[in-house]
Amino acid sequence: MADVFISYSRKDTDFIRELYDALNARQRETWVDWRGIDYSTKWWEEICAGIEGADNFVLVISPDALESVYCQREIEHARKHHKRIVTVLYREIDAANLIGSFYTDAEKRPYEQTARDNWEVIQAIQWIDHTKLGTLERTLEALLDAIDTDPARVRKHTRLLLRVREWEGRGRSPSALLRGDELAEYEAWQATSDAAGDEPRVTDEQRAYIAESRRTEDADRAAERQRERRIRQFRLTAVALALVGLLAVILALWATQRANSAQEDADAADARERSANTQAANARTEVAFAGQTLTPIPVTLAAANEQLTAVAMQVEQGEARIEALDLASSAVDVL
Repeated sequence: MADVFISYSRKDTDFIRELYDALNARQRETWVDWRGIDYSTKWWEEICAGIEGADNFVLVISPDALESVYCQREIEHARKHHKRIVTVLYREIDAANLIGSFYTDAEKRPYEQTARDNWEVIQAIQWIDHTKLGTLERTLEALLDAIDTDPARVRKHTRLLLRVREWEGRGRSPSALLRGDELAEYEAWQATSDAAGDEPRVTDEQRAYIAESRRTEDADRAAERQRERRIRQFRLTAVALALVGLLAVILALWATQRANSAQEDADAADARERSANTQAANARTEVAFAGQTLTPIPVTLAAANEQLTAVAMQVEQGEARIEALDLASSAVDVL
C-alpha cells in the first residue's frame, strides 16, 4: 500500500521527481512509474495494482498529461475503483482544445469518450494550482492537506480494494472473505462512506464482496448453530441411552438376585423336602421295627388286667369282712 499514486506525463518528469522527493521527506509513500515507455500487458497490470493499492490518486495536470492515452487510462481506472482523485495543475491547459487530439488522432480516437468522461470528473474537482501557488513547498502543503483528509476511511477503501483483488485472484474462495469483527468493521465503513457521499465511494465490487462475506458468515453461523444443536441432541441421546443402559444393568442385577434368591429358596425347599422324606422314611422304619418288637405286648397286658381285677375283688371282699367284724364288735360292747 502507498499513500499516493502519481499520474503524469513523461515531459513533466523533473517536477514529478521534486514532488516525489518532497512527499517521501514527509513520510508519504509514493508510487511512481519511472521506467518510461514499456507498454506491455504486465506493465499495465502493475500500473492498475499501483492505483488500487494507493490511498490517493494524484493527477499532475498539464497539456501533455491530458493528451496522453496512458494518463487517460490511469484516470479511468482510478474512477472505476472510486479512488480519491487529487489534481495538481502544473502547466496551464486549453480546455477548449482539450479533447481535440482524441478526435483527430486515429490512435487516440478509441479513447475519445474515455477522455470526455474523465474531463467531466476532473473539472468538478478543486485543483491545487501550482501555477498560482508558485513554490513546491506551498503546493506540497496543499497536497498534504488534501490527502490527509479522513485518512482512516480512505485507507479502509484501499485495503478493501486489495482484499477484493485477492478474492477475485483466488477464484472467489470463501477463505478470502471477511469474517467476524473485520466484517462488522467494513460494514460500518460502508455505511459511513455512503453517508459521506464523496470519494472514495464504495465500489460495486466492494459491495458485492461485503455482501458475500455477510452471506457466508451468516450461513456459517447457522451451520455452527445447527452443529451445536446436533451435538446437544447427540449428548442428550447419549445420556438417555446411558441411563437406559444403566437401568437395564440395574434391572438385570435385580433380576439375577431375584433368580438367585428364588433358586436358593427352591434349593432350601428341596432340602427340607428331602429331610422330611428322610425323617418319614426313618419313622416308618422305626415303626416297623417297633411293631415287630411290641407284637406280644397285648396278651401280657390282658393277663395283667385280669389279675388286677381279681385283686380288686379280693380287696373288696376283705373290706366287707372287716366291716362285718366291726359291726359284731359294736354289738358285743352294747351287751
